[in-house]
Amino acid sequence: MDDHWQTLSKVNRVVDLSPQVLDQEQLQRIQAVHRGFLYQHLYATGCLLTLMASGGHAVRVERDEDVEVEIEDGTLYFQIKTRKQTLHRADIEGTLERFEEIRRAHHHGNRTGSANLRIITNVPPSEALLSDLLSEAWPSDVCIIWPGGFQVPEPGGFPPAWPNLVDAVAWCTEAARSIPFKAVEPETLVWKLAARVQFAATGGDSSRPAHTFSAVHLPTLFEQIIEQLQEFPAVPPDYRHQMNEPSLDSSKRLRIIAALSGAGKTTWASQVARHCGTPTVYFDIADLPGPAIASSLARELIARFLGGHGGAAGAAILPVTSGLEMLRALDLRLDGEEAPIVVLDNAHRAEPRTLYDITGACLRCRFVFLVQPWPGLVEAEALFDEQAEWLTGWDAETVAAEFASTKCKITPATAERWRLTTAGMPLFVKNAARLSSTLYGGDAERFLDEVDREAHTIATAQETILSRVIDTLSSDARMALATLSLSSAPLSRSETESLLGLLPSPSAPWGRALRELTACGGLQVFADTRLKVHDAMSVLGRALQSSLPPSTVLGLQTKLRDLLFQSLKEGRDLVRLGMWLRLLPKTGALETLVDLATQEIFHEIGDPTDLKSVLEAAVQADDDLDDNGRFWALDALAFWDWQSGERGEVYSARVSQMQTLIENGNLGKRERLALAMKQMTAAAECGDPKGVSTAFYDAKRHCHSDPPLMRILRYNHAIALFHLGRYRETEEEVKLLCREYYKALGLDPANVFFRNLPQIVDALGGNLDGRQDDLKHLADCLDLYARCRRNQGLYPGFAGVHALKFYVLAQAYRSAIKTGQEVVDDFIAIGDSEAARQIMEGQVLPIIREYGLTANMLPVRAQYAVVLAYCGDSQAARQEMRRLQPFEASLTPEAYRELQGQRELIEVIDLGLVQRVRPFRDPSGAGKRTVAKVGRNDLCPCGSGKKYKKCCLQ
Repeated sequence: MDDHWQTLSKVNRVVDLSPQVLDQEQLQRIQAVHRGFLYQHLYATGCLLTLMASGGHAVRVERDEDVEVEIEDGTLYFQIKTRKQTLHRADIEGTLERFEEIRRAHHHGNRTGSANLRIITNVPPSEALLSDLLSEAWPSDVCIIWPGGFQVPEPGGFPPAWPNLVDAVAWCTEAARSIPFKAVEPETLVWKLAARVQFAATGGDSSRPAHTFSAVHLPTLFEQIIEQLQEFPAVPPDYRHQMNEPSLDSSKRLRIIAALSGAGKTTWASQVARHCGTPTVYFDIADLPGPAIASSLARELIARFLGGHGGAAGAAILPVTSGLEMLRALDLRLDGEEAPIVVLDNAHRAEPRTLYDITGACLRCRFVFLVQPWPGLVEAEALFDEQAEWLTGWDAETVAAEFASTKCKITPATAERWRLTTAGMPLFVKNAARLSSTLYGGDAERFLDEVDREAHTIATAQETILSRVIDTLSSDARMALATLSLSSAPLSRSETESLLGLLPSPSAPWGRALRELTACGGLQVFADTRLKVHDAMSVLGRALQSSLPPSTVLGLQTKLRDLLFQSLKEGRDLVRLGMWLRLLPKTGALETLVDLATQEIFHEIGDPTDLKSVLEAAVQADDDLDDNGRFWALDALAFWDWQSGERGEVYSARVSQMQTLIENGNLGKRERLALAMKQMTAAAECGDPKGVSTAFYDAKRHCHSDPPLMRILRYNHAIALFHLGRYRETEEEVKLLCREYYKALGLDPANVFFRNLPQIVDALGGNLDGRQDDLKHLADCLDLYARCRRNQGLYPGFAGVHALKFYVLAQAYRSAIKTGQEVVDDFIAIGDSEAARQIMEGQVLPIIREYGLTANMLPVRAQYAVVLAYCGDSQAARQEMRRLQPFEASLTPEAYRELQGQRELIEVIDLGLVQRVRPFRDPSGAGKRTVAKVGRNDLCPCGSGKKYKKCCLQ
């Protein structure tokens, strides 16, 4: 311990923890001024605390005098004087002259009652002043009060004079202890009142334009903030906000906050009440009979808002026997008060008409009803003419944070899956996280997989709670829930009827079962009349499918597959596309899935990685696929591996299996071409230029007469050359390909320069049907050109930006994200961090959010944080990195090091030690490096010869 203090002493000698100010006298003057004002505010606080006990009516601050107290027969004026030694006659000369004017105003009837002046000082009067006080000439309506002494009359029930601020706080704190209904520590109340006095003194308090605190308002004032919490349930210390969480305060007088049990309605109300500046009352009507609700609520409100008047106000109301009459009487007493908010929990336990009558009796209160979905919800919405507001649960980041707090590893994709499974409802997420931690060793994904397969052995809180809802449903409603849970996307009315039409005839029309599901919250009805099972209920709905015959389930899946396919012909919907793809193997359409998996666009949308295992199993099985199907499944898997960077032994093994199938002699020219292109990229990965050439010339023999196929082959050859490091050859080849694709699309590069996407679509004739492949291939070529330029140390110019545009038009969103990240780095490299931020916020991040590309979320968000740092917003950058912390435990060592490197880079940028990321060579080829920052009027580094503001900046 001695060593510790010695070390600390040395540190204190090195680091001056209390540096001296430059002007010590100025500091002392400032401190004296603030001591005087605080003493005055505390004295006014003391007057507020003693006002009702002394029979006063109001306290005014900073008017004619420092403090004025209105009493029954006049006004007491208080002048506060704080001095270091003694109080002299000169110190109060101006006060006495001003009081003479006040005295005349009272005498002439301009002010009612009598006037008395009390001078409060922290020091005794000087001998000369004391002599004046004792003389007969001293006015009888002026007295001086100091610590331990005062001139008659005595101060009565008002605060004494204190020698210092410590004694002032202690006296006020003791006085606060006697305040009835206090729900706050006395010292906290003192400081709150002092702050309100100070605010009123500024004239800025709109609720006190005359700087006046009326006695009738004091009960509310004494508990204005802290009182809101005394009845609310405790808020968990780790409270996490829900998506688009509503505020408690609102201009609406009546609100309905709805959510299923487990959604955290009560906890939400308790949390937001802590930050609400309006008096708020919490009242749970859970087990009260209907007639008792109004009277119980009335007594609660009377005790809260009128009990501070020594029972006088309450006595006038309590004899009224009817609960609604008590509420009406209370309503009259609240006239002029700020309208309090009354939170009624479990309001679904009451009849809607009962709630309506309560709100009609107490018009000066605002009501917030916390409800679960119940049959009376529609009636309540009609009576109140207000639509229910629904709590939307936690987002994926918050779900991940909850799992991380229980030491679970979780990826962004798994966090999103858990969010969908639980609807983000806090209670269900917390329970899932705890079970993952205790029963599955922190493996959140394995537990979720078992929940999806219904293989878990421990019931979740979600199943336990919502099973009670299921138990109340009719058999028809349970069948409808099981059927509609097959779809994770909203279904139209006609689609719903088509599916339900495959079930045995119900005991009543299906509309009744659907209304039953809607009333209990199991079914969501959208404004366009589409229907969807609530995410939290779909888990139980899928479990109910086991009660249906297997043939019925297969028939429903097949029907849904066909309905989805029909809708996809009319317009692409990524959620529906994902559902359709996953239904293909379940309904015996594996060959269709294989055919789709060979198309590049299959890998560009959503997150189809769960289908990879389906294809791998089909390749290994003997009967699922013929040689042609097996070949194309291997081709799709090889492409998958290449795109994900898995280009080692697994990739080579797949190519080898494809070659074996070719050698069996049952496959044609198209398969041989596909094999040759895979062999070409495999040879490039192994650094084998001869193998690349052999495969290329072998493939050319199969596609000379087919220009589109030849372009695809040439692009794959360029990719191989790129991986061999032959960048100049690659660049020349893709330049030619770009021209050919522009021509095939009927476009000119001028149609793309400085054009937004709608303008490019117009240039394409307003229709993209049948052009997605060419748009994607043009984007690939532009992207490869930009990569070649970067690898040669040259600025890629507009190539990356235009590639991003074409990827978006082709709906190749995964490639769009990857290219967008490269474009962001390009802008950072030339010092245009604002343009980088615009690309991130305007294109890359919205694509991830809209199309559910959760696998890309982590690296993109980390890069966005670095961009924010370059833009000078290091605080936002750090906050963004903090949001990613829950995912760190799931990262590979390499990915974790990269994330840590970005976190460190943000700090280095904040210190001003980094100005650029990757400088580019002068396009003239002289080898000179460009400066990091390109001015708007500088020549564009892309080599166009135009000014930067006229070229790539746009």
